[in-house]
Amino acid sequence: MSNLSSKHCWICSLTDEHDDYSTIWLSPCRCRGTMKWVHNACLQRWIDEQQERSNESNMIFFLSLF
Repeated sequence: MSNLSSKHCWICSLTDEHDDYSTIWLSPCRCRGTMKWVHNACLQRWIDEQQERSNESNMIFFLSLF
């Protein structure tokens, strides 16, 4: 049975029950409930992926001008 107070990463969906002691959890915004917690590593990966998508979109736009 899941503990109601356990942390749940909104990116990878794992809970703190699956982590070791070195896992870093963040609450980067004012969200509550299932959107409150995220692993530091998951958030960093998500940010990197968003930046890559943005760069790809900018390149497609730039190439479409020619």
